Amino acid sequence: MNFCTKKETEEFLETVPGFEAMIERSGITLLKYYLDISKQEQKRRLADRQRDPLKQGS
Repeated sequence: MNFCTKKETEEFLETVPGFEAMIERSGITLLKYYLDISKQEQKRRLADRQRDPLKQGS
């Protein structure tokens, strides 16, 4: 959805593990939640975002 460039995505994916490790070393417990939705539901949500500007930030 053009949130960022491919280069920005690659930089994000390279830096996040180090950032998360830094947070954990400081004593903060980091919890990650992975939500799983069907491809059909994902497609519907992305289409909604493209049509409705109020949903683009969520």
